[in-house]
Amino acid sequence: MGRAVATRPPFGMAKPNRTLIKEKLDAWARAKAKAVKLESARDKAIAPIAAAYEKKCASIHEETNEQLRPIEEQLKNLEAAIAKEFALGIDIGSRTCALYQAATEKAIAEVQTSEGNREIPPEKFFEQVPAARRDAKFWECVKIQIGKAEKLLGSVVDALADKPWTAQVVIKLKD
Repeated sequence: MGRAVATRPPFGMAKPNRTLIKEKLDAWARAKAKAVKLESARDKAIAPIAAAYEKKCASIHEETNEQLRPIEEQLKNLEAAIAKEFALGIDIGSRTCALYQAATEKAIAEVQTSEGNREIPPEKFFEQVPAARRDAKFWECVKIQIGKAEKLLGSVVDALADKPWTAQVVIKLKD
């Protein structure tokens, strides 16, 4: 973040009250310093307790993780096999499933479907709007995906692309 520089605002733009901002900033700095001091004291008090706890728990974590590895691998393989079997009956084109759910006494597997965001293929959009009607409102509808454009055009995309400018207020304590 750059340092604020006093410049003359464009005609008609409201000018922030620098004195009011500085007063609020000083109050913020005092409150933030108190919060940092309290948090630091808390962390210092907790540190030896947390370290002892972690040391006592380490062997339990290690043992359990060792026991879990083959079970997690088995779960992953079973999930993949179940999904593969369900996939045999899924027809994306017609948006149908031969089987939506299978259940046992203790588990259930189901196909969850959802509608994605609406999209218009660019070819269809351009076909729908004659060249004579391709005005500013038309071009507002068209958005180019930068990553795909870079794969197609290379570094020329940097010269073509607009980069929106944003501004946000960041407040922090000075070192």
